[in-house]
Amino acid sequence: MMKKTLSTTIALLQKPTPAIKDYYQLTKPGIIFGNLLSALGGFYLASESQINTVQLIWILIGIGLVVGSGCVVNNYYDRDIDSLMERTKNRPLIITPRPLKSICWFTIALGASGLYLILIYGNALAGLLAIFGWLVYVFLYTVWLKRTSPVSTLVGSLSGAAPPVIAYCAVRGSWDLGASLLFILFALWQMPHHYAIGIYRAEDYNKAKIPILPSQIGINKTIKIIRAYILAFIATSLFIYIAFKLSLTYLLMTISINTLWLFSTFRKKTVSKKAKSIFIYSILVVSVHCVAMIIG
Repeated sequence: MMKKTLSTTIALLQKPTPAIKDYYQLTKPGIIFGNLLSALGGFYLASESQINTVQLIWILIGIGLVVGSGCVVNNYYDRDIDSLMERTKNRPLIITPRPLKSICWFTIALGASGLYLILIYGNALAGLLAIFGWLVYVFLYTVWLKRTSPVSTLVGSLSGAAPPVIAYCAVRGSWDLGASLLFILFALWQMPHHYAIGIYRAEDYNKAKIPILPSQIGINKTIKIIRAYILAFIATSLFIYIAFKLSLTYLLMTISINTLWLFSTFRKKTVSKKAKSIFIYSILVVSVHCVAMIIG
């Protein structure tokens, strides 16, 4: 009996059923990976030279589960507008609808287990930050502002900045200057990243009637705002270098990629190509910063 159960489990892992694949995709693995990368940077920054590997692993798993829980709710709530947009029309719940009851149990299981791990291997502050990030993303961003106001991007950036600070506070146990700088850095990064998506996916957003800044104030003004956010991001990155007395490697890595990101907003391309360039550089920027925090 034991051998049969084990062989069945291995078979499921090797060839997961469509339902398992769908539920996995509901958690938005790409978003989870990005959040875990930023959390890894925050953990290393807080740990300085002493790394608790066990704590690191469980905190990352906890953060991943909480982020996945929020993404499941987002996927379910946005079914109607996702079906109208080219980039989201093939999401699992559009192709194969699932009952609300199973979605609720799935998101509760993910969120509760993730919060439990953060509290056990971190502390109450880290747990509160996880709850804060989840509530902002689910209720303020997804349920309320995404469909009603371009301010949704700004509010959503607060939840996007939570994972590295959760990891940081799990180590330090208190909110300090470093936590503030990390929160500001990752909140600032979200804005150019999402505004760039809004520009080159403008047709999608218009179809779904989602209010975004480029459609409200125009593309040229949005590009200028993107530059302002990038400059603020660069300044915050330098403050982190000074506050944590990081190595010259961190400084050189971040200055190089930050400069390329800023220059991408001045490139003479079509609007769509310029926006894609800004978006691609934003991915590189956050990746390089997280790696630089670990190395530095």
